[in-house]
Amino acid sequence: MSEFLGVLRWITINIFGEASILIGLIVLLGLVLQKKSLADIVSGTLKGILGFLIIGAGAGIIVSALLIFQPIWTEVFGLSSMNLTNIIGQARFSERYGSSVTIAIAGGFAINLLLARLTRFKYIYLTGHMMFWTTMIFAGVMVNTEPAISAVQLTLMLTVIMGLYWTLQPALVQPWVRKITGNDNVALGHTSASVALLGAIFGQIFARNKISSEDIKVPKKLGFLRDSNVVTALTMALLFFIGTFILQIKGTPKAAEILAQSGDLSFYIYALKQSLMFTGGIAVVLLGVRMFIGEMVPAFNGIGSRLVPGAKPALDCPILFNFAPNAVVLGFVGAFVGSLLWLTLIGRYTGYVFIPSMIVIFFHAGTAGVFGNITGGYKGALLAGFITSTVVAWGQYFCVTGFIDNTIPDTALWAGDSCWRSDIGRKSMSQALKQYYSQIRQKLAFLEQRPDELTRAAEIMSHSIMGQRNIFVFGASHAGILAEEMSYRAGGLAIINPLFTPALMLNVRPLTLTSAVENVEHLGRVLVEQSPLRAEDTLLIHSVSGRNAITIDVALAAKACGATVIAITSLATAARVTSRHSSGKLLVDVADITIDNHCEYGDAAVSLPGMAQKAAPLSTIMGATIANSLVLRICEIMLENARTPPILASANIDGNQEINQDILSAYRSQIHYL
Repeated sequence: MSEFLGVLRWITINIFGEASILIGLIVLLGLVLQKKSLADIVSGTLKGILGFLIIGAGAGIIVSALLIFQPIWTEVFGLSSMNLTNIIGQARFSERYGSSVTIAIAGGFAINLLLARLTRFKYIYLTGHMMFWTTMIFAGVMVNTEPAISAVQLTLMLTVIMGLYWTLQPALVQPWVRKITGNDNVALGHTSASVALLGAIFGQIFARNKISSEDIKVPKKLGFLRDSNVVTALTMALLFFIGTFILQIKGTPKAAEILAQSGDLSFYIYALKQSLMFTGGIAVVLLGVRMFIGEMVPAFNGIGSRLVPGAKPALDCPILFNFAPNAVVLGFVGAFVGSLLWLTLIGRYTGYVFIPSMIVIFFHAGTAGVFGNITGGYKGALLAGFITSTVVAWGQYFCVTGFIDNTIPDTALWAGDSCWRSDIGRKSMSQALKQYYSQIRQKLAFLEQRPDELTRAAEIMSHSIMGQRNIFVFGASHAGILAEEMSYRAGGLAIINPLFTPALMLNVRPLTLTSAVENVEHLGRVLVEQSPLRAEDTLLIHSVSGRNAITIDVALAAKACGATVIAITSLATAARVTSRHSSGKLLVDVADITIDNHCEYGDAAVSLPGMAQKAAPLSTIMGATIANSLVLRICEIMLENARTPPILASANIDGNQEINQDILSAYRSQIHYL
């Protein structure tokens, strides 16, 4: 049985999970069944794969531009994403139910082929990533509805449901696909079919005297607007520019963070570039569609004539974009406007924060726009886009309130990409807590997006360790908590040596003594000189402000010894404070490498009504995350160099004391805290 599952997993991952390979095999089979020459078979198969990959490349360009576009408008409206805490998570869900999903995909596809062969529904679903995605969603819904469902029951029900869905979904929208394409050669196999169908139905409102998006008359002077590429570029540039202008006016830290992405380049020029990239992505998609369809349709004629008479491939939504590219843009615009409306109204009246995923919005609304255009012209395309945003917004809301809190996996979030909430089902969580947790996630995201300095620091620390040199860590007062966090703990490196002095620890009385002592000049130099720190060692210093005398003393003394100094500090704070050391230097001025903890000036994160000072600091969370990230990266580097990292095991687990004792003995020359 395990061997059988292994084969199915291989097929699922390498065939269904790689749509280009599946497409290539389909084209190959069709050409072989037609007894084409070897040259035609090789050429047709490769062109089919290349066409599909070109579509994917174009989609990737579109997505990269939207990944800039979405944060701009998210910040314009001051939205903060909030992760859901009770869902099972994609990894755990796959681990628990992955076998059922794998078998169901294979079995469902077999049912799809059988039904295409025996019934009038001649559609073979070939959108591989959608096959996986929809199966996971249905599995999540079923597990959520009936948590006690057995693996056998889940597998059988999924197999039947998916086989029916992949057969009937293309059939449902095919009447409109025929009108769009002018033939019956291809079908739509994509979850956007639901909003596409609604777009076509409601587009009929404008059926009388409709004007197609592709036939819009423009004055001679504006003849350039007849080019869909120009229209797309101008539309996206306008939306980018408006968002950029608002961000500049807002002047929030997040806005500044977004605007800083352009580097030395003006963000308006950067935004224009993204607009043109978006347009270029659509052009690439259309090129790929033409190449892909040119090989897929003839190949399917071979399959239809021999295996499934009249078979039609049900394919990804971009196959329709070429037939009405202006409608694609209008659908996106309609959905964008609708998204702004719903995020305002739903947030105001339900307590739920809807954050539209522009990636989902584009591909679903673009498809709906093409359908709306065929029945209601350009007005129908705009309305179809608006309907898409309505379905996504309210779909997210009902998904969260009805399903998400239990076991449904991450991929089952409505429209796949985003699902955020305010206080639905969590009336006990205050707005202040939400703001605090949101800021934590935001800062951690900044850290994730900028790993360069952390990686450099880990490389230097690894070099010291593998060169039998020493690692020291220092912090004063609360900053010293990080030295404790890294020293002699389970999951940490045994060779991290803290530089402690009692006067700077938080076990003294009065506690205010630490604030006075950390500004006594020369004390830090004495602390270093009396320590084992020497040349080629590495010293990690944690200081949020990096301005106090002892911190500067320690850093300067370490540098004088020939050690490398790595700082964890707040660059935002460093930019606004002056040194308390006679040298006039801050920690950022002395350190060889500086890792930004992304904390705001003052450290505390949350403002409360009636309080002058903010509450809830972030530096300890960020500092500990950075510290443990360094440890983790050091472990990776050592393993890459065939060295076993000296990581301590939990002493609370029987048998681990002996393991730790062996580590302490082996690295005794690099451990100075015993």
